[in-house]
This record gives sequence, C-alpha cells and structure tokens, in this order.
Amino acid sequence: MPMVIKFEDCLARPDINGEKQLLTTHLEVVAQAWGNQANSYEEQLYFLGGLCHDLGKARTEWQNKLTANKRPIHSVLGAIIFTFYAHELYQQWEKDLLADKNERTIAKTTILKISRDICDHHGKLEDIIAESPYEQFLSKDIIFIDIDLIGLHHFISKYYPSLNEKAPSNEILLKNKKAFSKQWAKWQALEMSNIINKKAKIENTNENYIARLLCLRDKTASFISADRFHAAQIDEVKIDKNQVKSAIEHIGKYCELSAEELIKKDKASTIIEKRLQAQKEALEIYRNNSNNDIYTLVLPTGLGKTITATRIAMESCLINEKSRIIYTAPYLSILSQASLEISQATQIDVMQHHHLAFMSEEIHEDKDIITLESWQSEIVCTSFNQLFRAFFPKRAQELIRLPALQNAFIIIDEPQIINSAVWNLFLAQLEIACKRYNCKVLFISATLPPFEYGLQNTPYKIETSVTVPARYIVSYNDLIHSEREITQKIHTEESQSICVVMNTIKDACEVFINCKDTIMAEQKNHISLNNILGNEEIDAVSTKSEIIIFNLNGLMTPIHKAFIIAFIDYSLKLLNKKIIVISTQILEAGVDLSFTKGIRPIAIYPSHVQFAGRINRHMLQEKGTLEIINYLQNGKEDSRKWVYNSVVEREETDRLIHKCKDWEEEEFLQHLNDYYKNTFKRNDNKAILNLLPKAARGEWSLLAGQQPFGENYTKHSLFIARPTKQELIVLKNFYENKPEKIMMKNSTNIEKTLNIMEIFNLNEVDEIYDFYSDREKYNQLSHNERKLFMALMQQFIVAVTPKILLSLSVSNKDLPIHLLIDKDLYSWETGLAHHLGKEDYELYF
Repeated sequence: MPMVIKFEDCLARPDINGEKQLLTTHLEVVAQAWGNQANSYEEQLYFLGGLCHDLGKARTEWQNKLTANKRPIHSVLGAIIFTFYAHELYQQWEKDLLADKNERTIAKTTILKISRDICDHHGKLEDIIAESPYEQFLSKDIIFIDIDLIGLHHFISKYYPSLNEKAPSNEILLKNKKAFSKQWAKWQALEMSNIINKKAKIENTNENYIARLLCLRDKTASFISADRFHAAQIDEVKIDKNQVKSAIEHIGKYCELSAEELIKKDKASTIIEKRLQAQKEALEIYRNNSNNDIYTLVLPTGLGKTITATRIAMESCLINEKSRIIYTAPYLSILSQASLEISQATQIDVMQHHHLAFMSEEIHEDKDIITLESWQSEIVCTSFNQLFRAFFPKRAQELIRLPALQNAFIIIDEPQIINSAVWNLFLAQLEIACKRYNCKVLFISATLPPFEYGLQNTPYKIETSVTVPARYIVSYNDLIHSEREITQKIHTEESQSICVVMNTIKDACEVFINCKDTIMAEQKNHISLNNILGNEEIDAVSTKSEIIIFNLNGLMTPIHKAFIIAFIDYSLKLLNKKIIVISTQILEAGVDLSFTKGIRPIAIYPSHVQFAGRINRHMLQEKGTLEIINYLQNGKEDSRKWVYNSVVEREETDRLIHKCKDWEEEEFLQHLNDYYKNTFKRNDNKAILNLLPKAARGEWSLLAGQQPFGENYTKHSLFIARPTKQELIVLKNFYENKPEKIMMKNSTNIEKTLNIMEIFNLNEVDEIYDFYSDREKYNQLSHNERKLFMALMQQFIVAVTPKILLSLSVSNKDLPIHLLIDKDLYSWETGLAHHLGKEDYELYF
C-alpha cells in the first residue's frame, strides 16, 4: 500500500510568499464560481464539478512533484471522481422523484458536459461523443491508490451529506469508470439530442435562444476563469466613476488640442467643426436612448469615430454603470493607432491584446499572462481574432476572456471586414452575450453590413445630421489595364500623393517593380529602402529624393510593415515630395493616411468605399479622385476571384460600378446600401446558423476556431532575420524625437525588441532562431519565458504558403517555425513578395 498524504494537507500549487496554497481552498473557490450548492440540480452539479476538478492533484506522486516542470496527469482523475459522485446524486434524485423528466435530462447532460470540461480544462475543447473521455487516457495514468480517498470523501460529503457514508476505494472508482463508460454512451445518444428542447421547456423560452446560449460556453468560461484567477491570485479590474469623470474631462481637452493642430492647416476648420458636431450629436442621442443593447454609429471617414465611440462608452460607464471598455479592430495597424489615441485622449493606460501582445519585458509571471489574456483592465484594445476566440474557442484557455464581457461596453470598429460567411454567426453569439453578460455593443464604421439576418433585435441607429462636403469623386474606367497600363497611369499622374491598392500581393509587387524601373530609367532621384536602412541619416536621404515610392504587403514582417506605414505617414505630412504607395488591402481601413489620388482595381463594393476613406481624408484640397479600373493580370486574367471568392458579391459590385461616372462622395456611399441589400437577398449566409443546435448538442468542433477573415488555407511560419540588430538601431534613431504618435509607438516597440533580446542574451537577430532550434535550451524555458520569447520571434515571422516554404526555407520538419534559407532573399522594398508565383494568390493581406 503506497503512502498517502492527508487530503486536508494537499497543496494546489507551491507556496506564495510563504503561504500554503491548499488544494481544498482552491476547489472551494472554483466550486462557488462554477455553481451553487443551494440552487437547481444543474447548479448543484456544477458546484460538485468545482469541488472535483483538481482532485487528481491529491495523488502522492503529484504532490511530490509539486515544483517539477512535468507532473502526472490530474484532470481525468478529477472527472472520474466527479462522475462517481454525480451519478450517485442523480440516482438519489431519481429514486426520490425529486426531479421531473425535463430536469433529469438536463442533469444527465450536465454530468456529461462537466466531465468533458474537467478533462479539457488544460487543453483542447473536445466534442461529446459516444466514447467517454476516460477511454482516451492510458490505464497507467488512472490511479487512485495513492490518494487519501477517506479524507477526500469527507471533504465532498461536507457539502453533500446525503452521499454514501463509506468512501470509495481505488477498485470501486475503477469499476465505476468502466460501468459509467457504458452509461455515458447511452446518455450521449438519448439525452444530448434532447438538451435544447428540455432546457427551453424549463426556462419557458424558444429553442433558438437556448441553442445560442449553450454555444456561448459561459459555464465553461466561469470554470476556467475561476481556476486560473485563483491560481494566479488575480483580482478583477473595473473602471470606477472617478476615473470615468476624469477621462471625460481629458477627452474634451484632447479634442481641443487636436482641433488646434488641424486649424493650422489649410481648409481644415470645416472638418474640425464637423467632428465636434458629430460627437456632440451622437452623445446626446445615446443619452436619450441608453437602454438598448446594440448600437450602430455610421460616420464618414475622418470624422473621429474612434474618439466619439470612446466618449459614448465613457458615458455608458457613467449612466449605465458599465465597468470596462473593450475596443476591437480587424488589423494590428488600426489597433495600435486606436489604442494610442484612446490612451492619450482618456489618460488611462490601455491594455493591448493581440498575437504580439506579449512583447513586454515586464511580463514574467503567470499573473501577468492571465491578466492580459483575461482582459483585466479598465480599457482593452484587442483584435477581431481574439474576440472570435472568446466566442468560438479551440482551447479552454481562450475562454478566460469571456467573463470580461460582464457589464462591458464593446466597440467594434470596421466590422464590414468580417467575412460575410461568418458575419451572422458572430452577430448571433454577440447578441446572446449581451443578454448573458449585460454588456453593450457599438458598431462603428463608414460602411456597415446588414444586421437583420444574424440578430433577433434591430440595433439602435445613432444617426447624426452631420454631412461633409464631397471630398472626392469616383469614376470607373472600363478599359482593360494590365500591370504596364497601371504603371503608365501612375507615371503620368500629376497628383502629389498617389495610392494604388491592388487585390493580391503579386499584383502589388509587380506594379511596384514596374514603377520603380520606370523611375530609374528616367534617372530620377528616389529612395531605395533596400539601401536606406544601411544609412543612419534616413531624414537626410529623404529630403534629397524627388520621389518616394513604397510597397506594402502581407509578406513583410510586423516590424517592417509598421516602419513602412510610419514612413508613409511621415512623408505625407512633413516632406514636400511626390509620394507613390502601391499596397494590398492593408491600407484600406482604419489607417489615418490621406492621398490626393487613389487607383483601385475593381474588387467588391465595400472595399472601394473603405479605400475612398483614404482620399482627401482631412479635406486639405478641393477634391480628391478615386479611379476604379478594370484590371486583368497580364491583360488576360481577373485576379480578384482568388481574393473575393463570392460570385454574388462580385456580380453585384460589377452591376453598380459599371454605372459609376463622376460620383461624388454622398452618391457613392448611398449605393453601398443597394449592394448589401442585393447580395444578402441573393445569399443571406444564414445556413451557418444551423451549426448552433449541433454544437449545443455536443459537436463543439463545428464552431471551434471560426475566424473573422475566413482564412482556411494552409499557412506556415517563416522566420526572417531582418531587420538585423544594426537595422533595428537605425529604425529606432529614425523614430526618436519625432512628435507624431505613430513614430513614438514604433520607437517603443523597437526598444522592447532590443530589450527582450538582451534578456535572452541574444546579440544578433540571427541568434533568435538559433536559440529556438536548440531544443534542449528552449525546453528549459518556463511557460512565461516561452510566451515572451515567442512574442519576440513573431516580430520576425511571415506567414507563407507551402510552395514558398518549400522553395525558400531551410528544411526542418521537426520545428513548426522554419528559417528563411538566406536573409538576403528578403527585400526591404517588397519583403518576400518578389518570390511569389500564382500559387499564392490567397495571400493578400
């Protein structure tokens, strides 16, 4: 008989500040958060689940390895002990006729769901299938003989005194595991199929509502959140009334200062007045209609919708007692810009959460990571990807942020970028979250898709009377343009600043190279970014150039893309040069850049509208122009079909755009409603909602991992050792001492990159991959150190398709991140885009 440790002495984790972290305390805290012992049968089972979830840690072997990196599996043991006690409770309820037929179905399905959750609470969220989760584990991992089962039983019986007086033995638990596996299969087949119907009857509501509620995974989220919060000793963070009042005052001052800056520029006073009027009207409308859950705010680009939305959010915190503001956006470029603006306007520190968010040398402990992933901040700025992971998680850890929606005000910026195929599914779960968590949502954009197919209730429209004079004119040119014709058009254009947004990376790269070659043939002085990073005086080189030409695409590292956007911003505002930008859709939405001329190969109508927002954005000229052209690659092939794969959306775009002849801004925007009306009439994209009932009945994999942009193609991570350390220093010197917000933000990011390299004793960027590929050294890193190291690596990673990977990477099948075979293959002008072949059209961001 192996030695056992008294159950009451077992620890959940190592001591913190000399204080013992008792397992019993942890189990009780989680139980109280997950269920309610004195409530319904369902809630009693959740409470029991909390008491049982970590019981596997009571094993002597686990306790002896408390501080080890690798410890025995514990989750399945907790699940098996839970089903033992839960089944006994259920049999008592059934025998004593305490539960009716509907309640018995709910009880049985709840036992299955809790068991599954306990098994999954440190990993992937699996489906509830006919086979019990216990069958997936090896018998050598399922051992109870070194647990103080008598002490454990006494602990459980304290809360459930009706249980059998005799504690279960190792043999009884193993026998019950085998017997319950058969019971599991019966309940999965007979009861899970009825869960929606039975729960709807108990709660006296419709089945559609119940299916959406069950798919919210709020009970699982309560469990995961309580488990992680108590383990890391985290307290919930909320914004208080004094902070709100101070922030409102600061926003007013910020708007005044912004107005003073713009008033110095020609003709800017008109747009300033419009911004102030829009904010004032929108705020008043919200004050008079503050009891709705979901709102929309449509404002023309350049009218300060981010600050207006933030001001409305602060008002909601004041009058609706909302306790957190969550701002979400599609791209990192928009997110970084907005978070800086919100922070400066409110004078409140803003938490950023995205795939590069761990780029902080201050993140060392579990507490730091859990705080970030659970959105414990007064104001959070996060990406659509992270928000989707809260609603459609693959792993249990991703659910930790869902409870942060409680009493939150959520701002969703540029929602039209969400793939129309998942738009209604997202709306359905967002609406149910508003009901469950008492949160409010504000959609903001110049263009919003329809809501009626995904929402059960119509959003309240915050409509201002603000209009702006026409800032641009749009025309469609139906002549066929190849790369050569676009190059000629750019070359002969007299406008001081020109932006061309192509549909694919390859298209953008080809046009850029053609333009550069044309400029060089005429021996005009222009900046070559391939050479500029070797020169510490970027400013001096810039002032000597006649033309500055940029390429921006998705085959560039994050640091590279950030530099290009910052350099474009700097050039447009401070350099009296001709600026040419040839980009992919990265510049289409949210980026505060303004050009006099835009050229756009025909795409889909919302993309045209978004791009139009970059034309004469601040009304610093009479009228800008946007020319939409009939582009065919090599004059033969329509490349947009590889990006915009909906035939309906392309056809409706063509129907409208072929009529476009010198449309001014207002008329151009009005036709967007026709586009949405007709596309959703032809394909309402409601079929995806049929996944909700199936997922609610246990097929969670149907929803797990749904993404906002429909990225369903295979991508691989390729590490590129550019910029080098010397190039990083050059960039940092360029950014420093410049007043522009975007420069200060990038300077901080470069500094963090260099600091983290120092933490890991890395003298050059090449050494980052060497460290990663040294598995012995890498595996010695703690969980938190790995998070920090991987965030550092992400700054130098590009997502590529299998064919690029095969041709450009060092072969290493054992590592998920590959290495570019020669860093000189990477260009500071085009990234990896110049290596593209037709196989990579799906890579366009």
